[in-house]
This record gives sequence, C-alpha cells and structure tokens, in this order.
Amino acid sequence: MKQLIVIVVTLYLLCKDVQADVAASGLNSAPALATTCSSTLTAELTQGPYYLDDILFRSDITETETGIPVTLNVYLLDTDCNPVVDAFISIWHANATGFYSGFTGAAAAGGVAATQTDELTFLRGLVMTDVNGLATFETIFPGRYTGRTPHMHVKAFVPYSNASTTNETARYEDSHVVHTGQFFNTDLLNTYAQEIYPYSSNTQSGELLTLAEDTIYMADAESDRVRQILSFSEVVSGNASAGLIASIDAIVNTSASYSNVFSTENDVSVMSDPRATSDTSSSGSWGSRHVAATVLIVLVCLGAAAGAGFVVFKRYAARSRQYTLYDTNVQMSST
Repeated sequence: MKQLIVIVVTLYLLCKDVQADVAASGLNSAPALATTCSSTLTAELTQGPYYLDDILFRSDITETETGIPVTLNVYLLDTDCNPVVDAFISIWHANATGFYSGFTGAAAAGGVAATQTDELTFLRGLVMTDVNGLATFETIFPGRYTGRTPHMHVKAFVPYSNASTTNETARYEDSHVVHTGQFFNTDLLNTYAQEIYPYSSNTQSGELLTLAEDTIYMADAESDRVRQILSFSEVVSGNASAGLIASIDAIVNTSASYSNVFSTENDVSVMSDPRATSDTSSSGSWGSRHVAATVLIVLVCLGAAAGAGFVVFKRYAARSRQYTLYDTNVQMSST
C-alpha cells in the first residue's frame, strides 16, 4: 500500500509540472483548438452560388434570424500549426428555413448559379483573426435546403506581405484568398435540429440529407471529410437547443491565391491545389513538437494512474455508455 501511495504522489507531481508548463506556454490563453493540429491542408470545396463579396466586419451575424444559437470558433493555422494572425475569415450560410440573405427571392436554394434578389445581409460576416488565429462568430445552426445537408461556407483571406496599413478595410481589400471550404455537422445533430421550430417549419422540397448523401461532402477523401465536421459542445448541459459552441481548425497554405469568382464547373480549380507543392514533411515548429511531447507525457501519466487505480478498485469497475453526437459532447434532449 505504501508503494502505491508513493506511485500516486509521484504521478500527481509529474502531471502537475506538465500542466504548469502548458499553462506557461500560453496554449491555454484561448479556447482550445478543435483538433490536434495537423500539417495536412484543409481540403478546398466549392464556394457555391450564394457568396457575396460584401465587407461586413462583425462577429454577430444573426441579425433577426431565429434558431439554435451557435458560437462558432474558427482557428486559422499554417502548415507548421502556427496561428495566422490578422487574416480574415468570411462566413455565410442558410437560415433555419434554408434561404441565404441576398437570395431570398430565388425559386429554391440549391441552384448551380444564382442572381441576387435582395439586399438582406443576415448570416454573413467577416472577422479578423486574433493572436491565436481565432475568429469567433455568433450565429445560428444552419437549416437544410434542397439537395444539400446543413452546412456553413467559409473563406479565408491573408493580406499581402507588404500590407502596412492598420485599417481593416484596406487590409482586406489588399488580401488574397487562401482557402474556400465548408463546415458540416453530424447527422444526429442535423436530425435533432430539424425537429425544433423554426427548422420544423422548413417547406423546401426534399428530405434532410445525410452526410453520405451530400455530393459536395462526399467529393473528398474520408481523411479530408472528417476534418470538415465541426466539434460541438453544449452551453447548457443536456439541452442542445439552448445553444451550442462549435470549433474547427482550418489549415491553410498562406502563399496560396485562389480566385474569388464563382465558376459553375469547379470554382476551386483556378489554381493547382497547394497540397501538391506544399512541404508537409517538416517536423513542425518548436511549438508543435512541444505540444506533442506534452501530450505524450500526459498520456503516460493518465495511463499509469489508470493502471494503479485498476489494481485498487478493479472489484468496483462498471461499464457505462454515453450517448454522444459523434466527435462532440452534445447529448440529445427534447427540452
């Protein structure tokens, strides 16, 4: 028993030192990254026909739209997992009944090309990334429309290296597109949302599509697809409808320069995919190696502690099962 106490105390001190080291490194100065950073670039996806190049600098893009509140955290990182600072993230998506602002007069959302029908601006916005590469938006959970599973659109812009002005608008206008993509939700969460008003009042033709039925989502390899799914947690435990916090990492080649014009054929093929020429074989910066080492030490601590606990309490072990919504902590609730 004395030996066990010595082991537990030693593990506690070691893990405490690791925790202090992580805190000192500044990694906890912002909300945690959505995933363990990878040097693999986030896949490019079509911008679709409903993008508007409006300069709307704002983090709250909700306006008067109703739905499940979502705080969206987008971390823009380069291939060394360093934050891309003072860049711009543009977000736009459909409302709870499946329509995009600027196109509410369209016959049905989901066409291959669209002509702007109004001057509305709901659920669109542009945010400059902070020192952590983070851009945060206040929005709602997106609704479905014909031919698509619910999703959000994203564009990332990086100012040219000679941009010296501190004016946001001037920096944005002197920037280039480094990423065009889409963010997705889990099928269970999509199904859950569609049963709640105002999503349940959606009259668009067709049924809710699963991820596997969405041709845009399925266009990429599985390893790319899973990194386009948002990681969710609940604002109020057990009640997803009260609000969600969504996070995701976007890994980009900051030297890329994509077209900002929609093509009905393939609006991401204007230049070659930077993944073909980007050097992703590097072991990464000191920061990424430090994080990896820290994670390894923590895992060793947890493994050893779990082993010691198993020896002492194995008679009282019990199995439990938590109902989760794939890669999230969200639990279903009808309240």
